[in-house]
Amino acid sequence: MLKTSKELLEYIIHATHKKREEMKGPKLYISAILAGMAIAFGAVGNILVSADLIETNAGVAKFIGASVFPSRSYTNSFTWI
Repeated sequence: MLKTSKELLEYIIHATHKKREEMKGPKLYISAILAGMAIAFGAVGNILVSADLIETNAGVAKFIGASVFPSRSYTNSFTWI
């Protein structure tokens, strides 16, 4: 059964609040550092993939760069913390 917008919002707030309460101290800091690294790796991947194409075809370069950056493989690999 589908939830209403209000029920969904309450569920998300409750779930994230519970997770934040469980993450304290070093675990929180390590997660923050790994999240920053994941964003940095995505940005570097975007630059590496689209650097050569930008002069020849900017549209294709932007498309390929955008397909590399939002990769969820980085965030899924850090769920063990």
